[in-house]
Amino acid sequence: MTKGANIYQNWTDGDLKKLDGISNYGDLVKVAIPILSRISRDRAEEVVQVCGPIYTGGRSSPEENLKVFGLVIGHLASEGKTVFDQRPFEGVMQEIKKVRKTVGYPYDLLEEFYGPVFASGYVRTLYFIPGWRRTDASEGSIGTQWEFHRAGRLGIRRVELATELIEELLLKAA
Repeated sequence: MTKGANIYQNWTDGDLKKLDGISNYGDLVKVAIPILSRISRDRAEEVVQVCGPIYTGGRSSPEENLKVFGLVIGHLASEGKTVFDQRPFEGVMQEIKKVRKTVGYPYDLLEEFYGPVFASGYVRTLYFIPGWRRTDASEGSIGTQWEFHRAGRLGIRRVELATELIEELLLKAA
Protein backbone atom coordinates (compact mmCIF):
# COMPACT_ATOMS: atom_id res chain seq x y z
CA MET A 1 0.00 0.00 0.00
CA THR A 2 1.16 3.54 -0.70
CA LYS A 3 1.80 5.68 2.35
CA GLY A 4 0.74 9.33 2.50
CA ALA A 5 -1.86 11.14 0.43
CA ASN A 6 -3.95 9.15 -2.02
CA ILE A 7 -2.84 10.29 -5.48
CA TYR A 8 -4.64 7.62 -7.47
CA GLN A 9 -7.58 8.40 -9.75
CA ASN A 10 -10.87 6.97 -8.45
CA TRP A 11 -9.32 5.05 -5.53
CA THR A 12 -10.44 5.61 -1.94
CA ASP A 13 -8.19 5.12 1.07
CA GLY A 14 -10.37 2.09 1.86
CA ASP A 15 -9.61 0.64 -1.57
CA LEU A 16 -5.89 1.03 -0.94
CA LYS A 17 -6.16 -0.66 2.48
CA LYS A 18 -7.76 -3.71 0.84
CA LEU A 19 -4.44 -4.36 -0.91
CA ASP A 20 -2.72 -5.13 2.41
CA GLY A 21 -1.95 -8.81 2.81
CA ILE A 22 -3.03 -9.89 -0.67
CA SER A 23 -0.92 -12.78 -1.91
CA ASN A 24 -2.49 -13.83 -5.22
CA TYR A 25 -3.81 -12.29 -8.42
CA GLY A 26 -7.34 -13.61 -7.89
CA ASP A 27 -7.65 -11.57 -4.69
CA LEU A 28 -6.44 -8.51 -6.60
CA VAL A 29 -9.33 -9.04 -9.00
CA LYS A 30 -11.66 -9.03 -5.97
CA VAL A 31 -10.39 -5.51 -5.21
CA ALA A 32 -10.43 -4.32 -8.82
CA ILE A 33 -13.95 -5.36 -9.84
CA PRO A 34 -15.77 -3.47 -7.05
CA ILE A 35 -13.74 -0.35 -7.86
CA LEU A 36 -14.66 -0.70 -11.53
CA SER A 37 -18.30 -1.26 -10.63
CA ARG A 38 -18.37 1.77 -8.34
CA ILE A 39 -16.70 4.19 -10.72
CA SER A 40 -18.77 3.08 -13.70
CA ARG A 41 -21.95 3.50 -11.63
CA ASP A 42 -20.98 6.73 -9.85
CA ARG A 43 -19.59 8.50 -12.89
CA ALA A 44 -22.18 7.10 -15.35
CA GLU A 45 -19.50 7.15 -18.05
CA GLU A 46 -17.41 4.56 -19.78
CA VAL A 47 -14.35 3.49 -17.86
CA VAL A 48 -10.99 3.71 -19.60
CA GLN A 49 -7.59 2.29 -18.68
CA VAL A 50 -4.06 3.22 -19.64
CA CYS A 51 -1.79 0.44 -20.95
CA GLY A 52 1.86 0.64 -21.73
CA PRO A 53 5.33 -0.52 -20.94
CA ILE A 54 6.41 -0.79 -17.33
CA TYR A 55 9.10 -3.49 -17.02
CA THR A 56 9.69 -4.35 -20.69
CA GLY A 57 9.78 -1.71 -23.43
CA GLY A 58 9.20 2.00 -23.12
CA ARG A 59 11.53 4.36 -21.31
CA SER A 60 14.75 3.71 -19.42
CA SER A 61 13.23 2.31 -16.21
CA PRO A 62 10.00 1.15 -14.56
CA GLU A 63 10.00 4.41 -12.56
CA GLU A 64 10.12 6.48 -15.75
CA ASN A 65 7.41 4.34 -17.34
CA LEU A 66 5.17 4.71 -14.27
CA LYS A 67 5.74 8.47 -14.36
CA VAL A 68 4.39 8.48 -17.92
CA PHE A 69 1.40 6.40 -16.75
CA GLY A 70 0.63 9.03 -14.13
CA LEU A 71 0.87 11.88 -16.63
CA VAL A 72 -1.39 10.12 -19.14
CA ILE A 73 -3.91 9.20 -16.45
CA GLY A 74 -3.98 12.82 -15.28
CA HIS A 75 -4.36 14.06 -18.85
CA LEU A 76 -7.27 11.73 -19.60
CA ALA A 77 -8.95 12.63 -16.29
CA SER A 78 -8.57 16.33 -17.12
CA GLU A 79 -10.45 15.59 -20.35
CA GLY A 80 -13.31 14.22 -18.25
CA LYS A 81 -12.58 10.54 -18.74
CA THR A 82 -13.21 8.03 -15.94
CA VAL A 83 -9.86 6.30 -15.57
CA PHE A 84 -9.27 2.98 -13.83
CA ASP A 85 -5.81 3.56 -12.36
CA GLN A 86 -3.92 0.27 -12.13
CA ARG A 87 -0.79 1.69 -10.49
CA PRO A 88 -1.76 0.79 -6.90
CA PHE A 89 -1.66 -2.89 -7.85
CA GLU A 90 1.99 -2.73 -8.99
CA GLY A 91 3.67 -3.20 -5.61
CA VAL A 92 1.44 -6.15 -4.70
CA MET A 93 2.00 -7.70 -8.12
CA GLN A 94 5.76 -7.54 -7.58
CA GLU A 95 5.38 -9.23 -4.18
CA ILE A 96 3.23 -11.99 -5.69
CA LYS A 97 5.90 -12.60 -8.34
CA LYS A 98 8.50 -12.99 -5.56
CA VAL A 99 6.31 -15.37 -3.54
CA ARG A 100 5.63 -17.46 -6.65
CA LYS A 101 9.32 -17.34 -7.54
CA THR A 102 8.38 -16.23 -11.03
CA VAL A 103 11.22 -16.61 -13.51
CA GLY A 104 10.89 -14.57 -16.70
CA TYR A 105 7.72 -12.77 -17.63
CA PRO A 106 4.71 -13.36 -15.33
CA TYR A 107 2.18 -14.55 -17.91
CA ASP A 108 0.02 -15.79 -15.05
CA LEU A 109 -0.46 -12.14 -14.05
CA LEU A 110 -1.98 -11.41 -17.45
CA GLU A 111 -4.38 -14.36 -17.39
CA GLU A 112 -5.29 -14.24 -13.69
CA PHE A 113 -5.62 -10.47 -13.21
CA TYR A 114 -5.94 -8.54 -16.46
CA GLY A 115 -7.96 -11.27 -18.17
CA PRO A 116 -10.82 -11.09 -15.64
CA VAL A 117 -10.60 -7.29 -15.42
CA PHE A 118 -11.00 -6.96 -19.18
CA ALA A 119 -13.66 -9.68 -19.37
CA SER A 120 -15.71 -7.91 -16.68
CA GLY A 121 -17.01 -5.50 -19.31
CA TYR A 122 -16.38 -2.41 -17.19
CA VAL A 123 -13.33 -1.18 -19.11
CA ARG A 124 -14.59 -0.01 -22.50
CA THR A 125 -11.47 1.73 -23.91
CA LEU A 126 -7.75 1.14 -23.50
CA TYR A 127 -5.27 3.96 -24.19
CA PHE A 128 -1.85 2.69 -25.24
CA ILE A 129 1.33 4.58 -24.38
CA PRO A 130 3.94 4.49 -27.20
CA GLY A 131 6.91 2.15 -26.83
CA TRP A 132 4.94 -1.07 -26.35
CA ARG A 133 5.24 -2.47 -29.87
CA ARG A 134 8.02 -4.84 -30.83
CA THR A 135 10.61 -3.29 -33.15
CA ASP A 136 13.99 -4.29 -34.54
CA ALA A 137 15.56 -2.35 -31.64
CA SER A 138 13.28 -3.50 -28.81
CA GLU A 139 11.18 -6.46 -27.73
CA GLY A 140 8.54 -3.90 -26.73
CA SER A 141 6.23 -4.53 -23.80
CA ILE A 142 5.21 -8.16 -23.51
CA GLY A 143 2.27 -7.37 -21.24
CA THR A 144 0.99 -4.50 -23.36
CA GLN A 145 1.13 -6.64 -26.50
CA TRP A 146 -1.01 -9.20 -24.67
CA GLU A 147 -3.42 -6.45 -23.52
CA PHE A 148 -3.75 -5.09 -27.07
CA HIS A 149 -4.60 -8.49 -28.52
CA ARG A 150 -6.92 -9.52 -25.67
CA ALA A 151 -8.78 -6.20 -25.94
CA GLY A 152 -9.27 -6.79 -29.65
CA ARG A 153 -10.65 -10.26 -28.98
CA LEU A 154 -13.07 -8.88 -26.36
CA GLY A 155 -14.22 -5.90 -28.45
CA ILE A 156 -12.63 -3.31 -26.15
CA ARG A 157 -11.84 -0.10 -28.02
CA ARG A 158 -8.09 0.51 -28.45
CA VAL A 159 -6.56 3.97 -28.82
CA GLU A 160 -2.86 4.38 -29.52
CA LEU A 161 -1.56 7.65 -28.09
CA ALA A 162 0.82 9.80 -30.11
CA THR A 163 4.45 10.06 -29.06
CA GLU A 164 4.08 13.84 -29.37
CA LEU A 165 1.42 13.86 -26.65
CA ILE A 166 3.72 11.97 -24.28
CA GLU A 167 6.62 14.32 -24.97
CA GLU A 168 4.33 17.33 -24.40
CA LEU A 169 3.12 15.92 -21.08
CA LEU A 170 6.72 15.24 -19.99
CA LEU A 171 7.77 18.80 -20.91
CA LYS A 172 4.87 20.29 -18.93
CA ALA A 173 5.77 18.14 -15.94
CA ALA A 174 9.46 19.08 -15.99
